Amino acid sequence: MAIKSGSAYSLWKTSKLKHYPTVLRTLRKLDEKKFVEILSKDGLHGETTYVSTIRGSIIFHVLRNEEQELFAFISSISQLFRELLEVEPSKTWIYSIIRGFFGSEKSEKLSIDELLKEIVGDLIGDCVTDIRDDPETRKELRKLSRIGWIRSLIIKETQYAIDAWKRDLEALTKFEKEMEKIKE
Repeated sequence: MAIKSGSAYSLWKTSKLKHYPTVLRTLRKLDEKKFVEILSKDGLHGETTYVSTIRGSIIFHVLRNEEQELFAFISSISQLFRELLEVEPSKTWIYSIIRGFFGSEKSEKLSIDELLKEIVGDLIGDCVTDIRDDPETRKELRKLSRIGWIRSLIIKETQYAIDAWKRDLEALTKFEKEMEKIKE
């Protein structure tokens, strides 16, 4: 994981492990778990070149307790993450990404940006739902709205909530009229 990519032979030489078959077995297991993937099978001598996946790099930094390196890695591959950290520099985002990335089968196919949009979208949905009862949510939404891609999510979620509340109001008004007819 530390050297990013290479053939089984070059990884074996770099790792200084005694047995080459150990490297082959390990690469096969890492590939099955989606921690590495095959970059090419057409090297100089027909060898297979492996590269770590986003998933593999994340777990590598987590297991080594390399928080700064993890932030740097995710920042290097996600413009949205960099923008988010400028406005809201919180470790919570990285923990949410890790939880999201390893929480479901679907996450294996998501990019960091797609996952981040889901995470932020869920937060915005919760904030919009709580906006009437919790004044802190308005502050949180205002702060996050300084980021263009998040502002559009806030507007979309707010409109969705307004539409849902209108439908609820219509249903309640209709029900209220039905109840008044029963009284008579």
